Amino acid sequence: MDEKNAKALLRRLVQSTGEGWHTDLPKLHRVFGQRIRLRIDTAWKAPPTPEPNADEIGLAVTILKSLDWVIPQAEREYLAYCAPHCSAPALHARNPSIQIWRETLVKENPEKWRFFIGRDDWEDGSVCVEFVGLNATARWGGD
Repeated sequence: MDEKNAKALLRRLVQSTGEGWHTDLPKLHRVFGQRIRLRIDTAWKAPPTPEPNADEIGLAVTILKSLDWVIPQAEREYLAYCAPHCSAPALHARNPSIQIWRETLVKENPEKWRFFIGRDDWEDGSVCVEFVGLNATARWGGD
């Protein structure tokens, strides 16, 4: 996705209940055939939910411009985490989402974000791939 389309997509963010903002990525960008949601969680101190700030938008643009690099990394990390626990993990993937959390940007690292991929056989669980910038740095699973 180029910068112009990334910024246009971010202008379509809608407010989520009490957490922040979200939008669905174009159908062209998928994880194991599943459409990806982008979330920017801005309300970590207290409501009301503030709009995304320039740093959050900037990070989102960077991620969106690099989806061809980011998505395969997230899929590889998901498969590596799930392979020992089940067969055909790609068939169980659901609800992938890119998440930018204001609290993480402020308290930990201004370039840290997460790519979650849920599973249809884990009721509330998902695999989280943590990124700093455009590099996967950790993965974990749980709810």
